Amino acid sequence: MKGLLQETGISAPTPPQVEAIPFIVQGENVLIIAPTGSGKTEAALLPLIDKMVQDENRQGVSLLYITPLRALNRDLLKRLQIWSVKLRFTVELRHGDTPAADRRRMAGRPPDLLITTPETLQAVLPGTRMRQHLRHVKAVVVDEIHELAGDRRGVQLTVGLERLREARGERFQRVGLSATVGNPEEIARFLGGPESVRIVQIPLSKNAEYKIEYPPPGEADQELAKRLYTAPEAAARLALVSDLVEAHDSTLIFVNSRVNAEMLGSKFNMMDQKIMVHHGSLPKEERVRAEEAFKARQIKGLVCIAHDEPVVTSNGVKSADDVAIGDEVLSYDLESYSTVFRPVTRKFARKADRLVHVKHEFGLLRVTPNHPLLCLGRNGFSWKPAEEIRVGDALVGVGKVEGKKVATNTLISYPNLFVRNSAIAALGYAPPRPYPKAKLQRFLALRSLMRDEDLLRLTEFTTTQTKYTFPPWVDSGLGYLLGFHKSDGDRHLRFFTTDGRKLLQVQYFLSKLHDGSMHRTITPMHRQSFASNRPLMVLQSHSKPLSDLLSNLWSRLPLEASVVAAFLAAYLDGDGCLEIKDGRLENIQFVTFNPINREYLLFAILSMGFKPKLWKANGMSGDGFGISVSYSDDKTRLFQLVKELSIKANDAGSLDFGNKPKTYYGLGPYLKGVRQNLGISSYKLWKRLNYSTKYEDPARGITCKTLARLNEALDSSLLKHLLQGEFSVSQARAVKTIDGTTVRAHLSWVLISVLLILSFNTCLRDRSTALSSA
Repeated sequence: MKGLLQETGISAPTPPQVEAIPFIVQGENVLIIAPTGSGKTEAALLPLIDKMVQDENRQGVSLLYITPLRALNRDLLKRLQIWSVKLRFTVELRHGDTPAADRRRMAGRPPDLLITTPETLQAVLPGTRMRQHLRHVKAVVVDEIHELAGDRRGVQLTVGLERLREARGERFQRVGLSATVGNPEEIARFLGGPESVRIVQIPLSKNAEYKIEYPPPGEADQELAKRLYTAPEAAARLALVSDLVEAHDSTLIFVNSRVNAEMLGSKFNMMDQKIMVHHGSLPKEERVRAEEAFKARQIKGLVCIAHDEPVVTSNGVKSADDVAIGDEVLSYDLESYSTVFRPVTRKFARKADRLVHVKHEFGLLRVTPNHPLLCLGRNGFSWKPAEEIRVGDALVGVGKVEGKKVATNTLISYPNLFVRNSAIAALGYAPPRPYPKAKLQRFLALRSLMRDEDLLRLTEFTTTQTKYTFPPWVDSGLGYLLGFHKSDGDRHLRFFTTDGRKLLQVQYFLSKLHDGSMHRTITPMHRQSFASNRPLMVLQSHSKPLSDLLSNLWSRLPLEASVVAAFLAAYLDGDGCLEIKDGRLENIQFVTFNPINREYLLFAILSMGFKPKLWKANGMSGDGFGISVSYSDDKTRLFQLVKELSIKANDAGSLDFGNKPKTYYGLGPYLKGVRQNLGISSYKLWKRLNYSTKYEDPARGITCKTLARLNEALDSSLLKHLLQGEFSVSQARAVKTIDGTTVRAHLSWVLISVLLILSFNTCLRDRSTALSSA
C-alpha cells in the first residue's frame, strides 16, 4: 500500500485523511464532510481496501461503493483499476447501462469491490445469486451523500441499505462522503439509521470568488449578434463567457435545460469556440466519450432518427439501417449557408420509448423526443427538441446544392466490359497480357493501372456481342434515361409507355450508347390498368452494363444541374403531369409510390432552388405521394429547364404561369424579433413599405417579393440567404407522439461548423457530445 501511494504521488495525507482514517480503521461508521478535491475518497477507500486485501479468505463482494452519478462511477473505476492491479483485488462497475453479458459474468464471479448506484443496488438485491454475494459485504461507502439526503433516491438508498443489512444478518461499516453542508447531524442520521455515526468535518479552506455580471452590448456585440442571429444582449453575454473560457484552463458552463445547452453549444460553434455539450439524454457510450472529450478537446455530434427513415447521402437515398460508416450524409453548414455532405464515423442503435412525428410542408419527420431540430425563431436559428415543436414553427431545410461532374467510367461495374489493346496503347500504356493472344482487356483491371485523365479518354467498350460508346462525363442523355428508368421502367431495363414518341426518344438515347438490338413489342395492358395497349421495349441481356451504370448513377449525389433537369424531364414524361386550366399552368407534378424515389425527387427539386409541395396520392399500387411545384417563379424556371427534353412540356405550347409568387410560412416570429431589435416601429414600415403586422403571425405567409422589399429595411443577412435559396424553411403543420419503436443513431465528427443531418430534407442538428470548453 505504501509503495502504491508513492507511485501515485501521494506523499503526505490530507486533513480529511488524517482525521478520518483512524476511526475507519477501528470499524466505526464515519461521515466525512470536506471540500471537493481534499482527498475524501482516498480517506474512505485506503483503510477499507487495506483491510480487504489482507483477508485472504474473502468471498463474494467485500466492499460496496455507491455514487449517485454514473460519471462519478466511471471516473472512480479508472482510478481503482490501477490500484487493483497493484494490490491484487477485482473491481467492477454495475449500473443501468451495464451490458447483460457483464451482468451475467458478475453474477458468476463477483468482484471484491463493486461500484454501483442506489437504483441498481435495489435492483440486484432480489436476485438469488447477487444477494448471496452481497451477504459478504464488510463495508459500504456512499459518495456525494448530501445529493441523496431528502430526495426520493435517498429513500431508495436507505431501504436498500436496510435490505442489505437484513441479507447479511449483521451490521456492516458505513462511510459517507459529503461536501460542506449546514446540517451534518441530519446527514449522519440518514447514513447510519439506528447506528451511531462519527462526524469528521474539515473546515472550508478554499477561497471562492463569486461574481454576477450582466454586460451591456457594445458595437462589437452588435456585429456579433448579426453573425449569430441573436439579440445584442445575448451576444454580449456569449462574448463574456468566451473570454472567460479563453482565460482559464478548463471551464464548466451550467444551464438550466438540455435545449439551452444545445443552443449555447451551437452559438459557440459559430464563434469558432471548441465548447461542447453534455447531458443525461445521450446514450451511455456517448456520455463516456463526452467526458473523455473534456480532456481530449474534441467535438462530436449525435443524431437519432427512425431505423427505416430515408436519409439522403452522397451515395443516393438510403434507409437509416443501410447507412454505413464512411457514407456522407446530407448536411447544412450554418456558417457558410451551404448544403454539404459530411461523413458518418460511427453508427449504433438504441431503443426509444416513443418517437415524435412532425408533419411539415415537405413531408413527415420522425425523431426522438429530445432530438434538437433547427428552427427559425424570434432570434434567428435556434434549436428546439422535437417534443417542443409546435404547429406553425419554421423548420430549416436544404437549399441549393452545387452539383458535381461525374466521370462515366467511375460508374462502370460490369465485369465483362472490355477495351481494345490498341486504345490502351494509344494512351501510352503497355496492355497487360494475361493471355498472349488476347486483343482485349477487362476495363475494371485498367483502373489501377491508368491515370484518371487517361481513363476519361476511354469511351469505347465492348462485350462479346455489343459495342458501347459512353460519354466521358455523365450528360443529359444518361440523366433522361435515369428519369425514365425510375418512372416508367423496371430493373430489367424495360421501358413502358403509351406514347410512341416517348419510346422513340428513349430509343434515340439508347442507340447513342450501344449498337445492340432493341426488342419492341405491343402488349395488352393488365386488366386492372387503363383499357389500352402499351408499347413495350425490352433490352436483352447485353444491356446489363448499361443497367449497372444507371443503377450506380442513381447512387451519386449531387449531380450537375443539366443532368438533374434531364432526369426531371423524363420523370415528368413518365409518372408526371402538367396541370393546365384555361391555358394556365397550375402545377408541375411528379408522382411516386416508392419512398426512396420520393426522397430523391424532393432532394432534386430543393437542390435546384425550388420550393415543392408534398401531398398524398392514391393508386393501384397503394398510397403514394405527389410532389408539385406550384409557385409562378418556380414553375416558369422549371418548365424552361425541362422543355428541351420533355415531350409533355413541348406539347403544352405557350402557357400562362399565373401570378403566384413563392410564399414562406412561419417567418412571423423572426420578422417581429428583427424589427424590434432594430427599434423599427411597425408604423414606420407601414408608411414606407405598406407593411402590416399580419406578417408577424406564424400562420400567415409572406411572398418572396414582399420579403425582399422588407429586407431592404431590416438588412438581415439570414433573410438574404433565404431569398437566394441557400436554405429553405418548411412550416410544421402537425405534431404527434408515437410510442414504442427503435431508432437508429448516426455519429459524425465536426470541429467548428455545425453539422446537420437531413431526413425528408429537413435539417436535424447533430448534437455535440462534449462536457465543456477546455
